Amino acid sequence: MVGCSHLTVDTQSIERPKLGLTVPSPLELRPTQFKILKYEDKMYFALDTEGYENLSKNTEDIQNRLYVYHNIIKQQKEYYENRK
Repeated sequence: MVGCSHLTVDTQSIERPKLGLTVPSPLELRPTQFKILKYEDKMYFALDTEGYENLSKNTEDIQNRLYVYHNIIKQQKEYYENRK
């Protein structure tokens, strides 16, 4: 049975599929204006009701965006580290 098997190996590289992540649009933060109050040689920072609400909503938007970026980085890491 010598010489009965003839094996040909053909190798070719294949292109890696695109990752396909979308980049989020830039954040549009609400205006927040602090007022500075001075009382008995001490300085205080103050916000009116609207400014406080805007600051709270901006903070929430930033936290949500950080979560989105964290997931993007996680997906990129999995994509590039799982090369085989």
